[in-house]
Amino acid sequence: MRFKNISGLTLIETVIALSLVVVLSTAFAGALATGLKSENQMENRKEAVNFASEIIDNLKIRTGNNENLFSKIIKEKGYSETSARINFSDINNYFSNSISNQSQYTAEISYQEESSDLLELTVEIEWTASGGSYNEKIVTLMAVDLDE
Repeated sequence: MRFKNISGLTLIETVIALSLVVVLSTAFAGALATGLKSENQMENRKEAVNFASEIIDNLKIRTGNNENLFSKIIKEKGYSETSARINFSDINNYFSNSISNQSQYTAEISYQEESSDLLELTVEIEWTASGGSYNEKIVTLMAVDLDE
């Protein structure tokens, strides 16, 4: 008895092909999940940096007597002229409504004297997302006029 050459897939070939599809699908799903998580973290970082930039930009605004807002805050609140740490919520009332409502972020402003009329200003933003804690810092120099 002769067997004819029958074309088609055997059971072993089918199992191997399906196993390969499952492995590739699992790898693709893992990569997709990682990508979405990274995208979400980068969006939060971008918003935090924008929030910190808004704070710095507002601190540079000139007030009525031609001093920047940061100089005014230091004088009126009685902060040290050489260094201090300030919680943003303590000075939020000095800012116009142009600061975005970033309730998921906490901001802290710190400074230290670089020279007689120059401060190194650091704005640190902290937040929690997806079970982790994150922070971003922006450091800049700012001229101040602390003479009465």
